[in-house]
Amino acid sequence: MNETEAALTELSKTENPVVYKSIGSILVKSEKADMLEDLNKKKESIGIRITTIEKQEDRVKKKLEEMQKNLQKALGGQPTSG
Repeated sequence: MNETEAALTELSKTENPVVYKSIGSILVKSEKADMLEDLNKKKESIGIRITTIEKQEDRVKKKLEEMQKNLQKALGGQPTSG
């Protein structure tokens, strides 16, 4: 995400309507407006993925806590390490 934000920042500084983007080892001519649109879509997509992963992480943590509580009950209330 940082790389995309940096690219957006640098792209917004240029007044030239024609820019070049790197595709593999070559540079391809592109319109600044198209590049801004592509980068903004990429940034949005990355943001959605981050949010999804954070939600999954929260669910896994809650499930782990629940399993630890159940294990403690099964072991007669002995505290578990970890």
